[in-house]
Amino acid sequence: MEAEKTQKRNICIVYVLAMFTVSLDTTIVNVALATISNEFSLRPEETGMVNIGYLASLAFMLPMSGWLADRFGARRVFMFAFACFTAASLVCGCLPMWRC
Repeated sequence: MEAEKTQKRNICIVYVLAMFTVSLDTTIVNVALATISNEFSLRPEETGMVNIGYLASLAFMLPMSGWLADRFGARRVFMFAFACFTAASLVCGCLPMWRC
């Protein structure tokens, strides 16, 4: 019985952290819009498509991740997605250092 409670608690913690990561990522996209606008010499209202693209990709990936979780297992799919997200974030964070 105690193991079941621990497992449920761990699932809740992972879920909350995943939702926090999505919220944080959305916030980062919104904050980055001014920089994107400056980098590409766009008016700020022209960068709205970045938000739409991010939200559309998120809306597309949610059902797909459910299907993948049913097929390959939720833990495996979550860990793969989290590893991809972390690697992509690391690359994006290091890009300014790699510029010449």
